[in-house]
Amino acid sequence: MAIRSETELYGPVKAYWEKLGYDVRGEVRHCDLVAVLEGEPPVVVELKRSLTVPLLIQGLRRQDVTHRVYIAIELPAKGRVPHRMTWADIRKLCGRLGLGLITVQFYKTKKPAVEVVCEPPGFGDAAPARKTSVRKRAAERVLGEFRERSADYNVGGSRGLKLVTAYREKALHCALLLREQGPLPPRRLRELTGNAKTAALLQRNVYGWFTRVRRGLYGLTRSGEEALDTFAHVAAHFVPREADAAPEAGLPESGEHSRPKEAADAADEREAAAGTGPTTRGRLQEPPELNERPGAGVAATAELLGVPRSADVRDAQDVSKPPDPLGLLSETGQRGAAGQAGKPDLTDMSGLQEVPNRRRKSAKAKKGGST
Repeated sequence: MAIRSETELYGPVKAYWEKLGYDVRGEVRHCDLVAVLEGEPPVVVELKRSLTVPLLIQGLRRQDVTHRVYIAIELPAKGRVPHRMTWADIRKLCGRLGLGLITVQFYKTKKPAVEVVCEPPGFGDAAPARKTSVRKRAAERVLGEFRERSADYNVGGSRGLKLVTAYREKALHCALLLREQGPLPPRRLRELTGNAKTAALLQRNVYGWFTRVRRGLYGLTRSGEEALDTFAHVAAHFVPREADAAPEAGLPESGEHSRPKEAADAADEREAAAGTGPTTRGRLQEPPELNERPGAGVAATAELLGVPRSADVRDAQDVSKPPDPLGLLSETGQRGAAGQAGKPDLTDMSGLQEVPNRRRKSAKAKKGGST
């Protein structure tokens, strides 16, 4: 069964490598198919309907990326060898060129059959590899493009179609966020996408999808909205993270206000019963006796600091009490309130008279000495 396009080879060859545990991407920097497995060299496969000289030259060019390069063709009807050659001649040719060969045979009623005719030199049962040089920079570019793609959106062997590269994928992610959330600064887009080069992507504006609303703020153009419709299958892959969705929706990420309503109400009731609820928490509780009469707050503050109260405050507090500068009558007043009312006050006041007497004696001594 003859195929019409080489893109029909991509599905069976991709399934073959995925069955071996490889991660596969199509159309990676001009390579029809790239398969990567941890701990193994990358695999590059070039697809063609038949064995041709351009296919062999294309395979030789891919050896700049890796030593493990295959060419895949359709197996002609009844298993005939292309160009009336023998399979031994084809294996020898591929071995001399350092290429592997894969054939795909299609059927009308069953799945295609994939067969590896020969391996590249140095892999499998093939002869030792010939001396070929892999360009390190070219290999890093292919692997970097492979890893930066989130999924396989392209079909290997496509021609004349817009491919989904890693750069286009990142631009689509920014366009989707701008359409959903409106104009955003580059810093916010960098946080949402995780792309450190978001500012350069917006400034270069290769596809013309972005417009500068004002300094430090970018929006989406009409062509950007059309691109999101064209690549809707790619935009559907980007799901907003929950941690980023909460601030945008006006919801706190964590803290007291993020608790369920029932739990918050129960906690507020317990705090209110204990006197530390939302209405009282955060401010000092004044003693109840300070608000009983005018000037009580000032008098209590002076008593705590050990400062004698002024006359106006004392009069405002209690005009019936005698002045007590040293605070000696406070204890007796308390004892009298406890049940000693009516008894004579036996407080020893002799100590109060010692200080003036000493001062008079010292003054007389100084006066007598001077005369």
